[in-house]
Amino acid sequence: SMLKTPVGGLSKQQRQHPAAMVYACKLAGLSLLGWLARSRAEGLLDGQCDMTGGGDACTRSAEEAPGTAASREEHVLIQLRRNAVGRSSGEAALDCTAAGSDPFGSGSFKACCAGSEKQLGKWSSDRWYYKCVASDVPAGACTALGQDPYFTGSLVECCEGTTKELGNWAGTDWSYLCKPPAPTVQPPAPKPKPGPPAVQTAGPGEAKVLQWNVHYTNKDTAGLSGVVALNFPDIVGFCELTTSMNDMAGALSAATGRSFRVQPNRNGWQGFGTDIFYDSGKWQALEGGVTTAQCSSRSGDRAANWVVLQELATSKTIIVGGTHTSYCAEGCDGLHECELKTMYDQFEKMQRKYRGAGVLWMGDINRNMGSTIMQNVLKGQLGRQRTFQVVDLAQVQGNTYFTGGSAIDHIMGESGSFEELKGGRTDQGVTGQHLFGADHFPIYALVKLK
Repeated sequence: SMLKTPVGGLSKQQRQHPAAMVYACKLAGLSLLGWLARSRAEGLLDGQCDMTGGGDACTRSAEEAPGTAASREEHVLIQLRRNAVGRSSGEAALDCTAAGSDPFGSGSFKACCAGSEKQLGKWSSDRWYYKCVASDVPAGACTALGQDPYFTGSLVECCEGTTKELGNWAGTDWSYLCKPPAPTVQPPAPKPKPGPPAVQTAGPGEAKVLQWNVHYTNKDTAGLSGVVALNFPDIVGFCELTTSMNDMAGALSAATGRSFRVQPNRNGWQGFGTDIFYDSGKWQALEGGVTTAQCSSRSGDRAANWVVLQELATSKTIIVGGTHTSYCAEGCDGLHECELKTMYDQFEKMQRKYRGAGVLWMGDINRNMGSTIMQNVLKGQLGRQRTFQVVDLAQVQGNTYFTGGSAIDHIMGESGSFEELKGGRTDQGVTGQHLFGADHFPIYALVKLK
């Protein structure tokens, strides 16, 4: 019968029974707050009422401060909510809700803690709900590292040294937290490109020799000199050089900043040999010459060049020369012996005149070091003729002719006269390509004079 009775028709005792009021209010179309207002108007809340036992004694203390009735009004509503979900009236008082949290998040209302108040808002993207919002944020306040800058319900900027970041920090809802700034990732510094290896020059008592077959049609003295300058030789031997010797000496001087001169008595064409140029700031030419090999040479006459050089710093004397033997696809040891003997005859003549002078020679021999002719040269054997032994000063690895193969250009030195310091191909030249018009690649040897 209680459930069918309108709110206004309930007895005083029935009105104080929470369960009855919940259902009666529903039937009457009133909210609990509406009931609270009506009950207060009727004097039901003017005393200390037993809301759970249905007691009829509601009294009010004379010392009760103004506004207590409103607080009791909220207390009654809380009690009604608690009893409506079956909670005991003897349960301990509820804790407060911290700022930034939902006061209804536990399933029942927990009043906001001091300094904050509940506010309704669309705090997430999908729903509206209440949140305890700080009612008074001190001036200059900031949000500490790891905390939500919207914890108070409004933005409180992150403290210095942190920034707010949006993330799924708890694995559920996305929210902001104050995080350390992301470290600035500097792109790795580009590794410096390796430059060409340092080119070693000859010191006192040393010689740096460069040999290069430049091709008989090549007139590019500037291009050839530019390559030579990169390697800092003080003695240069060119095979198949058909341009002006003086022009070549001038181009070498301009490119290197040194004073290069051509060997003495290089007058007119005598055949394919190895024309010698030297740095006159380091060496003094004592004498020299060129002669044609009286042999049945192929593809033109062959010649032998020589020059006697004395180092200005030490007065040490060396004999430098060279040749360019004929090309024979299958080898022609007899012909090569004839052409080499022409050169060796001049060396032995100079050695008789300049006692103790060691011999250094170079050229395009058209045979590799493993060939019979070159093995005999190392031993000091030219056919039946015995002569001085030599060593390979350049020790070239790889090809010297542009298409590939093994080295056919060599720099040789009389055994016991030179100490090999360094040698090989220079850094210039790509297999399959001519180098400034040359079909061979330059080689060098750095030696110490003994």
